[in-house]
Amino acid sequence: MDHDDDGVIMLEPLRHIGEPPAPGYDIGTAMASGRRIQRRRRITGAVAVVAAVAAAVAVPVALHSSTTSAPRPTPAHLKEGALDIVSCHASVLSVPAAALPAPGYEAAVESVVMDPTGHYIAGRIAVSSRDWYKIVLWHDGVATVLPIPHKYVYVDGVNASGTVLGEIDSSPGHSLTGIWEYRDGHVTTVHATGPQLLPTGINARGDIAGVTNYSGEGDSWPGVIRAGTTTLTVLRVHHQDPNNTSGTGSVAIGDDGTVVADVGSLPYVWPAGAQGHMLPVLPHMPKPFTVTPVAVRGTWAVGVGNAGPPENDVVSGWIWNLKTGTYSRFPGNWTDLEGVNASGEAVGSYTPGSFNVPIVVRNGRVSQLPMGTIVHNSVDPKAISDDGRTIVGSFDPDDFLRPWAGIEWRC
Repeated sequence: MDHDDDGVIMLEPLRHIGEPPAPGYDIGTAMASGRRIQRRRRITGAVAVVAAVAAAVAVPVALHSSTTSAPRPTPAHLKEGALDIVSCHASVLSVPAAALPAPGYEAAVESVVMDPTGHYIAGRIAVSSRDWYKIVLWHDGVATVLPIPHKYVYVDGVNASGTVLGEIDSSPGHSLTGIWEYRDGHVTTVHATGPQLLPTGINARGDIAGVTNYSGEGDSWPGVIRAGTTTLTVLRVHHQDPNNTSGTGSVAIGDDGTVVADVGSLPYVWPAGAQGHMLPVLPHMPKPFTVTPVAVRGTWAVGVGNAGPPENDVVSGWIWNLKTGTYSRFPGNWTDLEGVNASGEAVGSYTPGSFNVPIVVRNGRVSQLPMGTIVHNSVDPKAISDDGRTIVGSFDPDDFLRPWAGIEWRC
């Protein structure tokens, strides 16, 4: 079977969405990325840049001489030159009055995260003009403002038990001072020996993953605080870095303890109870390149990356099957995959013009998520539940004068 042909079919619908824009800053994309995404994506020149690129191609490739091949995807049905629209209903996440400094304020909903069941959603409520920040937990649609006794707080993860994880800063966007955890109605501070940890996620048993030494004092590496312990375990690898750089910017953890992260701009995985090794990338990929895994669930991981010349600004989404040893690359017009479920369904965005289009990848087919009557510019899905019925993210309502809002799709 010719897997190059598979890849062309898989991404064929993306060819027809629209003409790519000229290179330049997309302010909406930069705002959407937000503080949490900016610090975890280490893609040179790609965080806020929309590149002019050629037609999209995806290439499923066997890893480590695996004989397992990816199933041949079916071309998505085109509607007037656009992606097929999946059957989902979009709604705006409501912000409770208790999360606002006073009635009438319009707040931004940032860093939206969701547990794998889709029952718990958490987000950061920000009214920057009032220096006001709160964390809200939605449980099956019922919103609760978490009683966190700190002013500058951020949210980084939530698990299926409703445990919420976040960080404490001394000022907006600067000087990490601690980690908070909300469990069973109570907020506690997480203490651990070892280097400082910037939290990025929590799994079902309560293991906390993050980036060590994020302040820049020494090399940064992935780190994990195992549930029930106060010791930070630093995950290291011995590697030859073709980019001649070091450090970690993104770390994600699965329920079984599997960790994925970037180390020196290269993608790595630490299977549960095993040593870490590099995730495969395209053979003869132009250097320098950056590939960053950002999410893992079961045997699947997703991420985003770019290549060196001549593809310097071609940003592409990646999907790895950690069990079968296969992966797919989705290049073209800023294809960005942010979330994945236990079945390998992924969500993210695609930028055919000035704004991000929300997409879902199922069985090798790329489809667009509907927005209904919601007025919007860029839309950034972040997570998908294991049953594929709930997707969450954030979006730009319609102009740069209004803050970004949270969005939920029910499919």
